Parts: sequence; structure tokens; C-alpha cells
Amino acid sequence: MRSLTLVVLGIVLGILIWSNPTMQAFQQSFGERITQQIQGTQDDGWLERQAARLGGALAAENIDRFTTRRSYLIASTYTVDLDGDKTPELRALGIFGRFFTLDEQS
Repeated sequence: MRSLTLVVLGIVLGILIWSNPTMQAFQQSFGERITQQIQGTQDDGWLERQAARLGGALAAENIDRFTTRRSYLIASTYTVDLDGDKTPELRALGIFGRFFTLDEQS
């Protein structure tokens, strides 16, 4: 029974390590989030949707300049400080290939 537990724990640990999101995955997720936020503040016209997609793409392309990633092997934290004042606008946890907001400044 003990060896089965160790095998299961090893498999879970392996999955956690394998699914720890990268900075590239965070960039993509952040871009999608920005796109959704922009679309939520505008009408649903074609031009507005295209502008939102462009804004999200530009934000995603440059977010790594303002983001600190700390990897803990099984998960990572992402701290976004857009204005460089040492007060992060966003902190997120990446685990199992997903991102969860820990703290967000409006």
C-alpha cells in the first residue's frame, strides 16, 4: 500500500512539474484577459472587436518587460508592475497549466 501511495504521489508531482505554465503561456493568457476587458467596455461592432484584439496582442507582446516570474517547480507566481513603483498591479499563480489571480489593483 505504501509503494502505491508513493507511485501516485510521484505521478501527481510529475504532472505538476510538467504543467507548470511558462512566461509565454502567461503572455497569451494576459493578452486574452486584456482583450476581454477592452471588449467589455465597448460596443460589439467589428471595429471595436478588432481594436480590442490589437490591444490585447500588444499588451501580451510587451507584458514580459513588466512581469517577474518565480518558478517553484510545481507552480509559478507572476507579479506585474506596470509603472515600476514596486506595487504590483497584478499577482497571479500558475499551476496545472492555468492562471489564478491572487491580487489585483484597480
